[in-house]
Amino acid sequence: DLNRLYDDVKRYSCTPRNYSVNLREELRATNAVFFPRCLLVKRCGGNCGCGTNNWNSGCTCQASKTVPKLHEVLKYAPEVPPPHRHRRPRVRWIIDEIFLTHHETCECACPSQPPR
Repeated sequence: DLNRLYDDVKRYSCTPRNYSVNLREELRATNAVFFPRCLLVKRCGGNCGCGTNNWNSGCTCQASKTVPKLHEVLKYAPEVPPPHRHRRPRVRWIIDEIFLTHHETCECACPSQPPR
Protein backbone atom coordinates (compact mmCIF):
# COMPACT_ATOMS: atom_id res chain seq x y z
CA ASP A 1 0.00 0.00 0.00
CA LEU A 2 1.47 3.35 -1.09
CA ASN A 3 0.32 5.29 1.98
CA ARG A 4 2.20 2.94 4.30
CA LEU A 5 5.30 3.14 2.10
CA TYR A 6 5.11 6.95 2.13
CA ASP A 7 4.78 6.91 5.95
CA ASP A 8 7.92 4.74 6.22
CA VAL A 9 9.90 7.08 3.95
CA LYS A 10 8.76 10.09 5.96
CA ARG A 11 9.63 8.41 9.27
CA TYR A 12 13.28 7.78 8.31
CA SER A 13 13.96 10.91 6.27
CA CYS A 14 15.33 14.23 7.53
CA THR A 15 12.42 15.60 9.61
CA PRO A 16 11.74 17.20 13.01
CA ARG A 17 11.21 14.55 15.69
CA ASN A 18 10.90 14.41 19.46
CA TYR A 19 14.15 14.30 21.42
CA SER A 20 14.51 14.27 25.18
CA VAL A 21 16.95 16.96 26.34
CA ASN A 22 18.52 17.27 29.77
CA LEU A 23 17.81 20.80 31.00
CA ARG A 24 21.06 21.22 32.97
CA GLU A 25 23.06 20.38 29.85
CA GLU A 26 20.85 22.33 27.44
CA LEU A 27 20.88 25.48 29.60
CA ARG A 28 24.45 24.96 30.89
CA ALA A 29 23.12 25.46 34.43
CA THR A 30 25.41 23.50 36.73
CA ASN A 31 24.21 25.10 39.97
CA ALA A 32 20.52 24.26 39.54
CA VAL A 33 18.27 21.22 39.57
CA PHE A 34 15.19 21.19 37.35
CA PHE A 35 11.92 19.31 37.56
CA PRO A 36 11.29 17.72 35.26
CA ARG A 37 14.95 17.02 34.52
CA CYS A 38 14.27 16.42 30.82
CA LEU A 39 11.79 17.81 28.29
CA LEU A 40 10.78 16.75 24.80
CA VAL A 41 11.78 19.17 22.05
CA LYS A 42 11.53 18.94 18.27
CA ARG A 43 14.98 18.49 16.72
CA CYS A 44 16.06 17.47 13.25
CA GLY A 45 17.01 13.86 12.73
CA GLY A 46 16.94 11.09 10.19
CA ASN A 47 19.03 10.39 7.17
CA CYS A 48 19.72 12.30 4.00
CA GLY A 49 19.42 10.42 0.76
CA CYS A 50 19.65 6.81 1.90
CA GLY A 51 20.32 4.81 -1.27
CA THR A 52 21.23 7.86 -3.36
CA ASN A 53 24.51 9.53 -4.34
CA ASN A 54 24.29 11.70 -1.19
CA TRP A 55 24.34 8.68 1.15
CA ASN A 56 28.10 8.62 1.83
CA SER A 57 29.00 12.19 0.89
CA GLY A 58 28.77 13.67 4.40
CA CYS A 59 25.28 15.16 4.12
CA THR A 60 23.73 16.05 7.47
CA CYS A 61 20.18 16.75 8.56
CA GLN A 62 20.01 20.35 9.83
CA ALA A 63 17.34 22.79 10.95
CA SER A 64 16.16 25.22 8.30
CA LYS A 65 13.63 26.93 10.58
CA THR A 66 13.73 27.14 14.38
CA VAL A 67 11.41 28.68 16.93
CA PRO A 68 11.91 29.38 20.65
CA LYS A 69 9.18 27.82 22.80
CA LEU A 70 8.39 28.69 26.39
CA HIS A 71 8.38 25.97 29.05
CA GLU A 72 7.58 26.30 32.75
CA VAL A 73 9.68 24.16 35.08
CA LEU A 74 10.51 23.97 38.76
CA LYS A 75 14.04 25.10 39.52
CA TYR A 76 15.88 24.24 42.73
CA ALA A 77 18.76 26.67 43.10
CA PRO A 78 20.85 28.20 45.88
CA GLU A 79 19.98 31.74 46.83
CA VAL A 80 23.25 33.64 47.03
CA PRO A 81 23.45 35.77 50.19
CA PRO A 82 24.80 39.33 50.03
CA PRO A 83 28.62 39.41 50.24
CA HIS A 84 28.69 41.13 53.65
CA ARG A 85 26.77 38.31 55.37
CA HIS A 86 28.45 35.06 56.30
CA ARG A 87 25.57 32.63 56.25
CA ARG A 88 24.95 29.56 54.21
CA PRO A 89 22.93 30.06 51.04
CA ARG A 90 19.30 28.97 51.24
CA VAL A 91 17.98 26.61 48.65
CA ARG A 92 14.46 26.94 47.34
CA TRP A 93 12.13 25.81 44.58
CA ILE A 94 10.91 28.44 42.15
CA ILE A 95 8.80 28.28 39.00
CA ASP A 96 11.07 29.28 36.15
CA GLU A 97 10.21 30.10 32.55
CA ILE A 98 12.76 28.86 30.04
CA PHE A 99 12.95 29.01 26.26
CA LEU A 100 14.13 25.98 24.32
CA THR A 101 14.82 25.92 20.60
CA HIS A 102 12.50 23.67 18.59
CA HIS A 103 13.17 22.78 14.96
CA GLU A 104 10.16 23.34 12.70
CA THR A 105 11.61 22.33 9.34
CA CYS A 106 14.75 20.45 8.34
CA GLU A 107 16.89 20.04 5.25
CA CYS A 108 19.87 18.01 4.16
CA ALA A 109 23.09 20.02 3.99
CA CYS A 110 25.84 18.51 1.85
CA PRO A 111 29.49 19.65 1.71
CA SER A 112 29.29 20.06 -2.08
CA GLN A 113 26.27 22.36 -1.84
CA PRO A 114 26.43 25.90 -0.45
CA PRO A 115 23.99 26.53 2.43
CA ARG A 116 20.67 28.11 1.46
